[in-house]
Amino acid sequence: MSAALALVSPRQIPAIRPSPTHPSHHRAFVRDLAELFLQQMFFWGCDSQNRLLTGSGAERIARTSLESEGSSRYRWYWKNGIVELHSFCAGWFPAEEPSVGVVFIRGRERFYSCSAGEPLEPGRYPAERFVPCSTENLLELLNPLLEWVLEYEKRIQLRAPAGYRTRCHALYEKQPRSRSWLTPEAAQEWLGQLISGEVLPTRARHLLRRRAV
Repeated sequence: MSAALALVSPRQIPAIRPSPTHPSHHRAFVRDLAELFLQQMFFWGCDSQNRLLTGSGAERIARTSLESEGSSRYRWYWKNGIVELHSFCAGWFPAEEPSVGVVFIRGRERFYSCSAGEPLEPGRYPAERFVPCSTENLLELLNPLLEWVLEYEKRIQLRAPAGYRTRCHALYEKQPRSRSWLTPEAAQEWLGQLISGEVLPTRARHLLRRRAV
């Protein structure tokens, strides 16, 4: 296993601390992250077709006879847990309690906190796996998954041809139901600022307005 995928203690994971701390700011950043994941999941679909998911170290889990819809699952072992991608959802699932994981359900365009253990079965989300938490806590729980996204994008930059992600982004913006979001470079910079907590990033919608000018 590479150093980038080495398991570490959850205590070593820095927390996201957006400020100011009013709940409305937390909700705003969670909405921005949902937009990021809608775009990112499209990117992962492109990567799957180009065999970049398995090329970046993913374990591919083929659909079973009971899974008639959606893609295969793609799994990475990351920070005492599992990152798993599917066309329906994407999440980080810690191996053991009391750690709490997080999953983004594409059809609902929403993040949920979930209990430790095996990744949720795509398309089936039992209520007992969901864990109530505040929006502020949800931002902190997202941190391992967001760090993985940044690490993954670095790998894609090394493995894919020049301009590949830019072409993915252009294709995403042409999709009938897609909503224009940040370019890949701007999205990574914005996400890095949010994770570090050192500087409160500008809301993504403000950056989009600047881009449109």
